[in-house]
Amino acid sequence: MMSGVFAPKFTKAIVCVAAASLVAASGCGGGSSSGPSAELLKPGEVSAEVTAAENVDVAQFPQVQGRSIDQLTKESAAQGQFGQGNGTFNVGENRLAFAVIGPDGAPAYGPTVVYVADSRTGVAKGPFAAPADPMIPQQKFESKQSSLDSNAIQAIYETRIPLPKVGTWTVLSMTQTPSGLVGAEASTIKVAARDTVPNVGDKAPSVHTATGTSTVSGSQVDTRDPKAPSLHQADFAKVRGTAPVALMFSSPQFCVSRVCGPVTDLLLQLQAAYGDSVTAIQQEAYSKFPNPAVPLKQFGLVARDGSFSEPWLFTVRKDGTIAARLEGAFGINAMNDAFKAALR
Repeated sequence: MMSGVFAPKFTKAIVCVAAASLVAASGCGGGSSSGPSAELLKPGEVSAEVTAAENVDVAQFPQVQGRSIDQLTKESAAQGQFGQGNGTFNVGENRLAFAVIGPDGAPAYGPTVVYVADSRTGVAKGPFAAPADPMIPQQKFESKQSSLDSNAIQAIYETRIPLPKVGTWTVLSMTQTPSGLVGAEASTIKVAARDTVPNVGDKAPSVHTATGTSTVSGSQVDTRDPKAPSLHQADFAKVRGTAPVALMFSSPQFCVSRVCGPVTDLLLQLQAAYGDSVTAIQQEAYSKFPNPAVPLKQFGLVARDGSFSEPWLFTVRKDGTIAARLEGAFGINAMNDAFKAALR
């Protein structure tokens, strides 16, 4: 497992971010139908640099002025490494998640923007603000595996970028650090006309998920330490269309990208924040544990070679339509927005 960058798309040669691993204390109450608990919507302890990186003023960064990615790269004082955090891109506006590894090999935190172009020499678009989104759960929701991960990242950068045509696109991020701008160039991202994964507004597939009373062995239902029984009480097929649902596909113990743990931690925290207003479900998805209850194929998460993409979070409205979807790495703010979308 590499410590640094990651790309959790359909691939077996995944480069991964050193993100916190697994989940926390088993499900607890909190929140109610009257609204989420504000206290439980706060992340765990993060550095002052992460807090500063949550606010971005694009006017403080180089403006495009007809320049290309190659030309904009020269504006940075040092070069870092771009850690792509999601890999599904369609024509139109897209979510882009990423980490930045500085020249010293450690995660770099600071106000950050993104530029994008259809080639290294084509005219770039941007800068697009990419605020940091904390991935650290509150301590009572942190698993043993997370607490032992000394290479944990604290936050993931997230933005929205326009990708108006099919093909390969180049992305450049710039981060303000005490020693100057750090530029981190993505190799390329591939844009398709449409992917196989249900999108916002689509009807969510009616699929069964494993529960705590399933005949499947416990290690396949929940691989986190300690277990989170509150995330395995409801069968998605039985609650879809009756209440708002947050469904996460993740395998905390075995996820190749090492982000399944922290996002499952955060799911447990948000479950406590929202209480019974949103039904939270976590479904294990690891390929070495064949489980007929795992609805990976029905959600379009399995590639032709049999590999699959995880983690994914889908929030579903009471009418059974998808309100939001998040792939790969995501923090507490993105997850909270997804929960809120399910309630609208």
